[in-house]
Amino acid sequence: MKTIRHSTILFLFTLLFTWSSAVPSANGETSAARGTAIASTTAVDQQEPVEGDKKIKVTVIRSLVSETIKLLVTFPAEADPIKITMHNLLGRQIFQLPERNALRGEVTYQIDTRDLPNGHYFVVIEALGQRITKKVILSR
Repeated sequence: MKTIRHSTILFLFTLLFTWSSAVPSANGETSAARGTAIASTTAVDQQEPVEGDKKIKVTVIRSLVSETIKLLVTFPAEADPIKITMHNLLGRQIFQLPERNALRGEVTYQIDTRDLPNGHYFVVIEALGQRITKKVILSR
């Protein structure tokens, strides 16, 4: 009996996966068209790197006493508008501060987290063509 190498098994599995992802479903779509192919590649628009003196700086401070999150955001220039959102691990937006303008310098924003369950969240700040994401872990 011949021994099958690991690379041969991997090749056969890849071949089988590629063939099965091209099999049409009941409505005629292939799984690749439905977005389930693992090996597919897509082009992603990436923003240009921002120079150090033009970057928005964000610091997250969590208060256990008042159950709030403070965001200390330093803007290198006047920002119009600023969008601040909070998302859960699934990417669903669960909170959004009203959009507003900010002058150059440090601005403090406060988010009440009393109604949120423990877990991991992401705070996203969008301004001046930049998108900054900070991870927040709530545990009481």
